[in-house]
Order: sequence, then C-alpha cells, then structure tokens
Amino acid sequence: MASHGHDLQADGSNDLLQLGPKASTLSLVLLVVGVLGVLASLGVAVSTGEGLKRFYHAYLTAYAYFFSIAMGGLFFLLIHYLVRAGWSTSIRRIPEALAATLPVMGLLTIPLLVSVFSGKGLLYNWAQPIPAHPEHTAPHLIEQLTHAKADHSAGGAVTAHSDSHADAAHTPAAGAKPVSALTKGKVVWLNPSFWTARVVFYLVFFSLVAAYFVRKSRQQDETGDHTITQRLSIVAAPLMLFVFVAFSFAAFDLLMSLDSDWYSTVFGVYYFAGSVDAMVAAVIVIAAILQRAGYLQHSVNKEHYHDLGKYLFAFTFFWGYIAFSQYMLYWYANIPDTTYWLAKRGATTNPDQLKVLHGWAVVSILLLFGRLLIPFAGLLSRHVKRNRPALVFWAIWILVFHFLDMVWIVMPEYSATASHQPGRLTLGLPELAAMIGVGGIFAGAVVWRLSSAPLRPVRDPRLGEALVFQNI
Repeated sequence: MASHGHDLQADGSNDLLQLGPKASTLSLVLLVVGVLGVLASLGVAVSTGEGLKRFYHAYLTAYAYFFSIAMGGLFFLLIHYLVRAGWSTSIRRIPEALAATLPVMGLLTIPLLVSVFSGKGLLYNWAQPIPAHPEHTAPHLIEQLTHAKADHSAGGAVTAHSDSHADAAHTPAAGAKPVSALTKGKVVWLNPSFWTARVVFYLVFFSLVAAYFVRKSRQQDETGDHTITQRLSIVAAPLMLFVFVAFSFAAFDLLMSLDSDWYSTVFGVYYFAGSVDAMVAAVIVIAAILQRAGYLQHSVNKEHYHDLGKYLFAFTFFWGYIAFSQYMLYWYANIPDTTYWLAKRGATTNPDQLKVLHGWAVVSILLLFGRLLIPFAGLLSRHVKRNRPALVFWAIWILVFHFLDMVWIVMPEYSATASHQPGRLTLGLPELAAMIGVGGIFAGAVVWRLSSAPLRPVRDPRLGEALVFQNI
C-alpha cells in the first residue's frame, strides 16, 4: 500500500535535472559503437562461413531484445496515465526516453526487411518463392531432431515426430528450411509484401503514440497546462487496447513466424510479460546510474525503487506464469504439430532428443531457474526492493536472462537448418556483436532523448505527490 504523505516537505527544487553537454558526445560515441557492432556481427558471421543466415538470426535476437524494452516504456506511459498514477511522475522521463526510441527501432528493421525481400528464406522460410500449385503433402513437417523416428508413446510427454511421407514441394535456397504444405496454406498472411506492410504499420503506429505522449509531456513543462494530464489519461484507455493488440501481432510476425508451422495464441502475452519486466529493470538501472552521477537526488528515493521493485517482482512472476501455461497446455495435449517447437529448444523429456539437444536443454533449465525461480526468491523481500544496490543487481540479472530468453526463441531456428550438428547451442561472437551494435544505437538514442528535456517533469500537477510519496 502507499501513502501520499502530503504532510511531508517535498524537496526537489535543487535537483540536477539537465544532462550536461557531454551527453551529446556520449550519444554520438554510442551510436558509432553501435554501427561498428552491427558491421562486426555481419563480418564475423560471413568470415566464419556461416554467412547472412547467422547474421540475420543474431541481429533479430538483438533487435527483439531492445524492441521489447522500448515497447515496455510505451506500456509504462500508458499505464501511468490510465490509472492516474502519482508516484511514478518523478521517474517518468526514463520510460519516456525508452519509448521515444521506437522511430529508431523502425529504422533498425531494415536488415529484417532485406532478409525478407532477398527471397532466399534465410531468416523467415516463408519468404522463399512458393510454387503456385503446391503438392499435397502431409499437413505438417516436423524437424527430424534425433535422426530417428521418436517413439511418440514412450519417454516424456513433449516429444518430436517425424513424418516420413512429408517432403518439400520445391528445393529451398542453400541454408533455408523447406516450406511445408501448412506454411503454403498461410501464404495470404505470410508473404513479403503484406508482412512488410504490417511491420511498417506497427512501428509507425507505436512511434506516433510514443511521440504524442512524449511531446505533450514536454509541452506541459513549458506551459504548465494541467489539462494535458487529463487528456492523456482519457486517450490512454483506448490506446492501451490497440497498442497491446498490435504488439501481439508484431510478436507473431517478428518472432513466431520464424517457424511458420508452429502457433501459440499466448505467445504475444509471453513476449509482453518479458518486455515490461525488462523495461522496469532498465528503468531501475538507468535511474541508479543517473543518481550515481548526481542527478535526481531528491526526486527519486527508496520509495520509488520500492514500487519499481514491486513491478519487477510482479512481471517476473507473470512471465513465469505465462511460460508455464504455454508449456503445460502443449505438454498435456502432446500434439506433435505443437510440441516439436518446445522439443527443438530442449524442453523435452525424450532421452533420444536430449542426446542431440543437450545444449538447448541447458538453456531451458537456466531460464526456469534464472528467469523465474531465483529472481522470484531474490525479489520477494521488502528489504531488497528498498535497497538500491540489491535491486540494481536483480535488475541486471533480469536483463541478462531476458537476453537469454530471446536467444532461446530465435537461435534454435538457425541451429535447426545450419550445416553443423542440428540442436547445437548457437551463441557466439555474431550474437554478442549484434547485441553491442543494436544496443549501442539504442543506448545512444536513449541518452539523446534524456538530454533533450529535464530528467523529471517540472510542471506536472502530480509532481508534488511523487516527491513526497511513501510506501506503508
């Protein structure tokens, strides 16, 4: 519970609220590092003989990671205005800066669009040319993960199945996965032109919503118009619905369509839960860095960290709940057309598959403990949430394991069709360089946005409530 504590004396007038001129230099340096990182990822992937296919998958992993944090910032703004929160006013500029990077994330989709329009299917297999009259093959092609037909009635509940009668209707490009009959049936939805139109729509829509809220927030700093807060609270309600639906479809198109045969109606919620969790972790880390540099000393205190810790704990648990729900329903039904996706990521109890998928099985166990059980226990205590160094530690922990989650979603699709042994864990220099690259560009944009306005709203009607906020 919380108390607004209006009897306390608010003292935020002497805070340092403007980043110095060095912020512009730092932003430029981060941008250059980011560009070099992307080029290094491309160069390493090509020089090792794994080519554009490895680069595209590594790049998408990094893109999905930082796009999720930017979208988490947008969700935070919508929730802040929707529930008319007061406590979060003094830290709102950080999620504003995160959400304001969405136009940059739109530009960073260019490599993904290039991969689609190349027509080779190196990232999305449905982007290959598909014959006008496909063969009547089996309804689904499942990876032969163990090089032998798995006994569907033995072992664990999550198994993989190989259909010996299924074959590709055409010869795929080198390194591309064959297109199944099931994917051919989705050609109306999964085709380069329509997919690109949807992705452009998502990013433009998200960017416009974020720009509107950020612009109005900064306009209030200049005019002191209190009705701006009221108007934003009104429009936040319908926009929350539309943004969430669009974000779910973006998750389907960007990530779930990597395997165009597989489907999950809860996948968008899964990605959403991880996005908000990672965003809260990023806000905690950025706020701590700013305070260590001397900013926001009176505007952000342990009461605000306490509430941020509540968010971090809640969405860590929510992510685990959604992940378990998705796995449990597939495990219980044990339908080969759905279980193979989890089996390919090592979430299987079939011993034959585990011999091949041992690397991804380790990642699955790491996510279970590192993404859910360990931080759940670590964030449970009230004292941890009110201890800034401890909370920053868990925030960094969540950010690291959120990256591992993105690797677990994307990279098995590369491993399944790579020239090396299928099922081998793929995480190396191309992935790390892509993270540095996209992360550098993202961080540079965040620093630039933070430096372009006060680090805390200065004329928001709820600012006084935020400055004297207390948890009880």
